Amino acid sequence: MLPAHIAENIKKQVLYYLQSTFSFRDQDVEKAFNRFLQDPETGIFKGPWIQLRRPFRPAPEGATFPLDINIPFHPFLHQYLSWKRLSSKNKKPESTIVTTGTGSGKTECFLYPILDHCLRAKEQGQKGIKAIILYPMNALAADQEKRFAEAVLTDPALKTAGIRVGNYTGRYDPAAPGAGADSGTKELGRKEGRYHGISNHAKQLENPPDILLTNYKMLDFLLMRPQDQELWRFNESGELKYLVLDELHTYDGAQGADVACLIRRLGRLVSDKPNFVWLDEPVQNVKSLPAFHCSECGEAGWIGLHVPSEDTKIEAKGVRGIQLSDDPTAIYLAWFGPQQKGGNKGKGRYKGQDIVIVSPWDK
Repeated sequence: MLPAHIAENIKKQVLYYLQSTFSFRDQDVEKAFNRFLQDPETGIFKGPWIQLRRPFRPAPEGATFPLDINIPFHPFLHQYLSWKRLSSKNKKPESTIVTTGTGSGKTECFLYPILDHCLRAKEQGQKGIKAIILYPMNALAADQEKRFAEAVLTDPALKTAGIRVGNYTGRYDPAAPGAGADSGTKELGRKEGRYHGISNHAKQLENPPDILLTNYKMLDFLLMRPQDQELWRFNESGELKYLVLDELHTYDGAQGADVACLIRRLGRLVSDKPNFVWLDEPVQNVKSLPAFHCSECGEAGWIGLHVPSEDTKIEAKGVRGIQLSDDPTAIYLAWFGPQQKGGNKGKGRYKGQDIVIVSPWDK
């Protein structure tokens, strides 16, 4: 491919499109239009320009990678530095922002640390979602699904460990009009020369993926819709280690505020669940909310927040009250339903059909 020839062909195609779109009866106007298009000094076409770009700096020769999995290439310096920050090997991963040029391998900056962590987590018996990657468009999620699937299936250790990559978007929702129950792929694999992850919703709910690829609107649904709560049933506190926002610059203004609130809600879900108490009526020294109706038990009641300064636990309808945050304006997730035994650190956890977002205040 010769850049000069490509530029000339593009120019010809644009000229053909514009000249076939705009036609003038007045010959003077037609000549002025052509000058506007093709004049070498004042016309619309400039260049072509040649951009010379220096190669990205490689990582130091002989550098020790902080990952247990095999890396099939020598990384750039920014990839190596990202791995040092994002690795969970013998340390807690650090929050990281990667800003480099197009084609610099930004995906590899987080792909390999996440796969490395998932391998260790699987060996420890963790069954919940370990990483969530948010994309502004489904097309990006579908493309990255192939990258993750290829990395897993071409690495014997990752493939043997059974690392699962799920793409949960509305694109393969069997509940959508016109879609069948078999919409999407059900296992990692390769079809017609292309790698793919798991995109069928039912399969991901049945066996949650280790790595979840989705968009922020779908994640909002996954936190709210009762039928999607099975996706989170194995997530103990701290099991979700990575949240990646690809194309971060797109989350600005109102959309940025929405995503910020969404991340806070996600944090509430995957950390120790704040317990809410069912009360028939307000109790002294308890911050209460108006009555609610629980569709699972069929009863109406009050949502009571345990006062952090009180040591006593509140018993109501067999549900135990547990100390909450000191911040009375925080937004909590209220899980209504029977208590599930064997939760994190021996504590009971709730498995409910309804999730309600509430903002507490003094009654």
